[in-house]
Amino acid sequence: MLIRRCFALLMEPAELLEFDAGRLVQDGAPWRVRPAWRALAGHLDEAVEIDESQLLALGRLPIHAWQPIPDDPAQAEVLSTLIRIGLVIAEHGESAHRAADDTLRQVGWHAISAVFHRHTRWHDADSRAAADALATLGSERRTALQGTPPEPVLRRQASAAPLRLPAPPADALDELLGRRVTCRNFDRQRAVSSQALSACLYRAFGAQATARAGTPHLLLKKFAPSAGGLHPIDVFVFVRQVESLHPGTYHYLPDTHALEPIELAPDQDIETLCKLALAGQDWFVGAPVLLALACRFDRSYWKYREHAKTYRAASLDLGHASQLLYLAATEQGLGCFVTSAINERPLDEALGLDPCREGVLAMSGLGYRAAERREVEFDPLARVWPGDSL
Repeated sequence: MLIRRCFALLMEPAELLEFDAGRLVQDGAPWRVRPAWRALAGHLDEAVEIDESQLLALGRLPIHAWQPIPDDPAQAEVLSTLIRIGLVIAEHGESAHRAADDTLRQVGWHAISAVFHRHTRWHDADSRAAADALATLGSERRTALQGTPPEPVLRRQASAAPLRLPAPPADALDELLGRRVTCRNFDRQRAVSSQALSACLYRAFGAQATARAGTPHLLLKKFAPSAGGLHPIDVFVFVRQVESLHPGTYHYLPDTHALEPIELAPDQDIETLCKLALAGQDWFVGAPVLLALACRFDRSYWKYREHAKTYRAASLDLGHASQLLYLAATEQGLGCFVTSAINERPLDEALGLDPCREGVLAMSGLGYRAAERREVEFDPLARVWPGDSL
């Protein structure tokens, strides 16, 4: 049998906290810290604890060339275990580990980025509980533990007087930007007009033109910039209350400005999926329209193969599009939010996205604001909530 090491792999010297009943009886301290090695692979969802013999075996294996398993029975046993858990890949056989590892190689991932993407996805996190825990800690206690926060503005040259710039004259753009406030209070009963949804999708994600530009590849011209002109951001729309549009899941096609219906699995429904995906952020759950903002990494890595900056560039693309979505929604009189504090894994699974090729990076939502503010919105200019600077 020929084998090689999996493509994207990082080793973490970790400290694991374990419960020890014997220590509880002995000295009343039931927890002990155990040093361990954890392997994080770009094609596996969970880290795998390995021992030192397995660590050494992995370090000796090539990433690309195939080599036979040694005749030594002890070494063969170690490698057999590593094959089973997916850290070593066998040349022959139709295993899921082999298929996923092959996909990472074909896409052209940068190995560290592949591991980062796979292992920073959440599955069942509750960010509301984390926020409540921080609130319980209190700002004074947090400052005592963590020190004072870095200043919001950092002066680099304290001895030099800053050169004041002339203030730009106020115009329509300033007025629009001033009303761009993250919405946490949606009117759950008021449907979004199909025209407003159309405008938001077109201005944030739609293509105004297509061209070949002397190449065999179709290029899209959008309002937002994109690294290499690739525009890898892919949008899935969860429609709950939109006039003239049936509730359901849709995929946005930017070249034709159209929605194609997506069938979820029979055991999936939009309400349960979106609530899980938003990770306890109940203030967002009521938005009449929710968007899963995914990235097609295979498109980015097609041009920038194994490049250390490709993943960062894709994240910037998402930021550009998110700001356009905010402004488009504000112009339509809608509230909007964008959050990356989400459970990506159930979304990827429900939408049929292979995390070796693509995956959800953030969620957004659109809808009319409620008449009453129940959740805090940061509106210091009082453009959304007159007389209320929260």
